[in-house]
Parts: sequence; C-alpha cells; structure tokens
Amino acid sequence: MPGIPKASVEYWQKLYEGKEFTVDRQTGIMAGTLKNLFTTKPVVIDIGSDQNSFKVVTTMRRDQGAGVGSNVYVLVVREFEKAPRKPFLFLDNEDTFIGTCEHF
Repeated sequence: MPGIPKASVEYWQKLYEGKEFTVDRQTGIMAGTLKNLFTTKPVVIDIGSDQNSFKVVTTMRRDQGAGVGSNVYVLVVREFEKAPRKPFLFLDNEDTFIGTCEHF
C-alpha cells in the first residue's frame, strides 16, 4: 500500500484479517469485527439480486452524537457473483475493508 507505513498495514491486518462479522439482511445491522450500528440505524438501500449488490448505509451527523464531525458507513456485497463466497467492500469513513463473505 503506497504511502502507508508497513507497521500500519500489519496492525490493520492483525486486527481484521480472518475475523468474522454478520449482517442482518433485513435491518442491515452488522455485528462482530465490523460494525455499523451506533446512535443511528443502518438503512438497507438494496437487498441484492442476481444482477445487483446488497447495499446498506449508515450515516451519523455531529448533532446525532458523531463527536467532532460526521460519519458514514457503507457495506456493499456483490450478490450477483455466482460463487458461494461473495466479495464485499465496507467503508468506515476513510477506512476501506475488502474481503469475501458467505450466506449461512
């Protein structure tokens, strides 16, 4: 990763690589290593299909308890992928997490 010290990459990998989280597909609430439920609730934008990704967004403005600024959390799961393991992207403000997940 250009511009990121090796120690930082290793730190993040140790915290998140190989760890698990779950998503309630009805509410969009994530639990486990990655989370998106704070003082505001997630909103499922798209439930996903064989042609579209599952998408959930959570926002929190400063006046909603975000502290010094606002926060945004976005989860996108590529439901349309034919493989049992679906690629995902999770955005926690400026931090981006990628990996694969599966239904259980």
